[in-house]
Amino acid sequence: MGAVNKGYIRAIAKVVGKFAVIAGFFYAAFSFLFHFGDLQALGLGLAFAAAIDYASFKKPQQLAAFTRHRLSIHFHLYPMLIDLALIEGDEQWKSLAGDVPSFRAWEQNSVYHYPISAVVIATDPCLIHYPVLQFYSEYLKFNIKLDGLKKGDSPWPWSPDVFIMPGGGPGLIGYHIGLRVNQKWWEATKPSVGAGAVLYEDNEWNFGTVRLTLAVLPYDITHTYYMETGRDHQATVKELVAKSGWENTDLGGVEIGYFGESYEHKYATVWAQHLE
Repeated sequence: MGAVNKGYIRAIAKVVGKFAVIAGFFYAAFSFLFHFGDLQALGLGLAFAAAIDYASFKKPQQLAAFTRHRLSIHFHLYPMLIDLALIEGDEQWKSLAGDVPSFRAWEQNSVYHYPISAVVIATDPCLIHYPVLQFYSEYLKFNIKLDGLKKGDSPWPWSPDVFIMPGGGPGLIGYHIGLRVNQKWWEATKPSVGAGAVLYEDNEWNFGTVRLTLAVLPYDITHTYYMETGRDHQATVKELVAKSGWENTDLGGVEIGYFGESYEHKYATVWAQHLE
């Protein structure tokens, strides 16, 4: 029996058990406290249980199951920039990334070395806090400009942005991760970029830019924080994300216990962790 079927059976048993307990409570109350006949007490008990169950069903189920969680996104900028011909090699990368800065204060080159945390603290509506970027939003969506990397000629040089955002496209539903670049530069550079590196092009004609998606992480990685899905659910997720080029592993171990999931791709690593 599959994990989905087991979860479905457990959910049904839970609902039926809860209904029986409520109906039994009201039956006892009407029968022994108010001296109704057995059939009348049973009928009223079932009616009250059904009414309570219906009212509970009408409430947003997502709220009851929601768990605060953190997503930490570490962009693998070296392969991104190399594969899109934005840098030429190791020496340019070392000059761009610089020395590893202190983790205590976010600096211009911190994005080359450290992940960005997104703390999902509420739902319906969604509220996400980005501690190091110091802002809130309703979506997992942000850009970080790579100011140290200048392209184009003066007086109008430009810098690429690294981004993550909800996105679509044929077979590409999920969190899109990639680089935002100048449109004219991309048109000239595209023929020299390896086939398959760019999964999706989102042209922003009004800005003269294009978002190049290099990786797509399915939304299913966060389902466990919004639904009453057990650890069995993760086996399905593991297979799903593998189709998009991600390797899923547990965080933690026997000694320290389980504390989330890691999703690793050529172009990014994302850690998902529940918060108490």
